[in-house]
Amino acid sequence: MFCQCFCRHHPVDMAKSVLLVCLFLQSVFCVASEDRCIAGTYHKSSPSPETSDFKTCHAFKNSSCCTAAFTVELVANETRNLYNHSWHRCGQLSEKCQEFWVKQECFYQCSPKVYKWKHPTIEGALLGVPVCSDFCDNWYDACKADQICVENVLEDYNFTVHQENFCPANKPCRTYEAMYGSGKSLCEKMWAGSYNYTKANADYSNCLRMDGSQQAGPPTTTDGSQQAESTTTMLGSVPYPTSKGFVSKTGALLLVLLFVVPLL
Repeated sequence: MFCQCFCRHHPVDMAKSVLLVCLFLQSVFCVASEDRCIAGTYHKSSPSPETSDFKTCHAFKNSSCCTAAFTVELVANETRNLYNHSWHRCGQLSEKCQEFWVKQECFYQCSPKVYKWKHPTIEGALLGVPVCSDFCDNWYDACKADQICVENVLEDYNFTVHQENFCPANKPCRTYEAMYGSGKSLCEKMWAGSYNYTKANADYSNCLRMDGSQQAGPPTTTDGSQQAESTTTMLGSVPYPTSKGFVSKTGALLLVLLFVVPLL
């Protein structure tokens, strides 16, 4: 009764209340739909769950930007047919090093989280994606005894008219350890600034791990326990709600419907 009287005698205040409700609802649904796909030959127009045809990149199975055909080709021939690009110009990579190349490829092609860092002028490129430092360090440790001839794999190779990559004559093969010296240098220089080495905060909410593990919380320790727990994965200032975070927003929406709608 009080609410009905208030609305009848305070129409301006009521209009303000309705406006605030609309803005609130907009923020809820915008946050929930942050996942998007960058433009690319093997990217879908929007993220969706993977199908049974997917052969790898399962870390993004619930919301994936890559096509099943991409994963089939990645498993069969790496990126040799996808981009005419070989990872092995200085000899066959070790299995543990090669695994990180696959993770990077899956991350770039399949993750719906990287859209926020799409390059402002180059379609399909990324700029400054915050990658968790421990992932970069693990990548460096896995590859440091392997060899590579260029620091920047996107720009420093010689490329044929068909974009096949080859080592320049003046760039001899060197170990990853000699070429990069650290996980920070590897992540930030290998991909022309696409990735930014980022020290993780307590709940790993300020960075991404290319294996997708941050989607389920912080990485586990050697004894299997989690380092911390968070209900929301947040990248910079944009939150990406987990199921718990979404439930909390859903609850807030129900409260709005219960208490504000009767005022209309």
